[in-house]
Amino acid sequence: MKKGLYITLFTFLGALVSLIIHGIIETLVLNYVVANYDKYALSSIVTNWHQIHRIGSLILSVAGVGLGTILGFRYWRILYVEKRHGELWL
Repeated sequence: MKKGLYITLFTFLGALVSLIIHGIIETLVLNYVVANYDKYALSSIVTNWHQIHRIGSLILSVAGVGLGTILGFRYWRILYVEKRHGELWL
């Protein structure tokens, strides 16, 4: 029960971090494109933004959930099985 909750919360943390990264990237790119709209009005970024957004969202979501799950299992092993509380980054 405790292990499942720990890994689930780490997975949720990975999803939240990927959502924050997604928002930062999207804000930066869209602000840059809007600021230089004359240059990028007919570019592939603007014309294919919907597809770029879907693919990028999918990649970031899968990476966030996957990395969160992997780190959940890793740190469960380090903290609760090996009991290495002071050496988390090794």
